[in-house]
Amino acid sequence: TLDPRLGSSSAVEERVLRLTSEGARSFEFESNDGGGVRCGWRELWDQLRQLEGGAPLADEAWFQNHYRWIAWKLACQHRSLQHIVGSRGFSAEAVLKQLRHRYDRELVRTELPVLRRICEGDETPATHMVLCIAAADAASSSLELTDGWYSVWAKCDAPLTKQLVRGRLRVGLKLRLCGSSRIGDASDHGRPWQLEHSAAAPRLQLNANGTRRAQWHCKLGRCRTNAFRVGVDSLQEGGGQAPVLEVRVVRVFGPLVFLPREEGGNAWLTLPHFEDLQRREEEAQRARHEHADLKRDSRADGRKGAKDDGGEDDGDDDDEGDPQRAVDLSAARLTWKLLLLDAGGGVAG
Repeated sequence: TLDPRLGSSSAVEERVLRLTSEGARSFEFESNDGGGVRCGWRELWDQLRQLEGGAPLADEAWFQNHYRWIAWKLACQHRSLQHIVGSRGFSAEAVLKQLRHRYDRELVRTELPVLRRICEGDETPATHMVLCIAAADAASSSLELTDGWYSVWAKCDAPLTKQLVRGRLRVGLKLRLCGSSRIGDASDHGRPWQLEHSAAAPRLQLNANGTRRAQWHCKLGRCRTNAFRVGVDSLQEGGGQAPVLEVRVVRVFGPLVFLPREEGGNAWLTLPHFEDLQRREEEAQRARHEHADLKRDSRADGRKGAKDDGGEDDGDDDDEGDPQRAVDLSAARLTWKLLLLDAGGGVAG
């Protein structure tokens, strides 16, 4: 067991109020009797190895990582729910108890958390999960996200970057994610406590359309459902794919022919209009061929006359150009337009 003088958080109240996820790495608990006894991750690491069964499957890096996240979690609970967790909720003894629990679950029973599975390549980063913002770096548009066990830095897209700059993405906020993607080499896998973690080298790409705020009491980690529903009116340009849309088809327009144009102003044509355009283009193409044949015959007659007169053909091709400009119909494709009614009440085209 721990030193009985360790435990209560009353002596470290001010430090708890200022404790961040980064500061939790080196946080040390203090005694309440003024004896100056301190207990950090090194002391608890020795305590864990002295318990029954020891910790032969763990190393210091694994232990220090979990010490950080448990200490930060308990500090947050102590700040917000002290009337529920009590004075013993944030203590070295509570941290050691949860460390032992995590050792049994993760290393003995191999019940792996979602971010470890993603880092090791056993889970797709597009999975539906709830993560908490542990740190934010507006300069690099990156967030450090944690599932309570491990963390990973993620890059925000343009719409999320605007939210980050405005202060709407803050530390402690829980996010519901679906459809995120991996950044960098897909073969760069490994145990999360052995990989490089920094805002300058994010590993996940977040998409605004697949990111929503989660309620404060939502459980962190992988969710049971494969995705979550979003409203049509909440979709943002440049925000990536939406997880799930629930809509009703109110009206169908089509079949239509979509004709992209390089100069802009893409055209949507009905089939009769497109067939008429094809017919006129065929007639124009025949006219261009006849015009080209006529010019070729005229040049041939001119060269023959110049040769008979002893002159020289200067080869000057006085091409006046085609009287009709060609229209590229090869990129045309058949499509339909739908008028959709969002299940939430919005209408979108």
